[in-house]
Amino acid sequence: MVEFAIVFPVVIMVVLAICEFGLGFKDWLTISHASREGVRIGATAGNDVTADISVLHGVERALAGQNMNSLVGVTIANPDNLGEKTTYHWSESTSCHWTPCPDPAEPAYVQPIWDPTTRRISTPTGRIEVSIEFRHEWVTGLFTNGPSDWTKAVVMDIEPQVYG
Repeated sequence: MVEFAIVFPVVIMVVLAICEFGLGFKDWLTISHASREGVRIGATAGNDVTADISVLHGVERALAGQNMNSLVGVTIANPDNLGEKTTYHWSESTSCHWTPCPDPAEPAYVQPIWDPTTRRISTPTGRIEVSIEFRHEWVTGLFTNGPSDWTKAVVMDIEPQVYG
């Protein structure tokens, strides 16, 4: 009985640490997948005026099942010119669901700083970066006190539009 009293708290802490790490790893894999999905859509959309909203819809689909309020922001940027980037924030209260609204069909449309129609789509192609910042809430607090903000950025060449 004495051995059990000594070992039991250690076993419980190990099990909780495994669960906590597993939940954190799941969130990391989810935002990694979402950023890859977003950049893939952006690379194939090229210089279409709806490219940014297509990227954001792809990120939404990839984050299905996640708490979208944990999404700090999605940045679509030109990795060759860091001044050309727009960060979008999720919002339940707007019809577009993103602030600023990148959907040209919406009346609240705001033209992105890096306008999709100016993206280089012929050879040599330009590049696009999609970066997702996500806030992970730790359940037990074994690893850290309070939430952790994680960022995952993926860069891809924009596909040349010569085969269309």
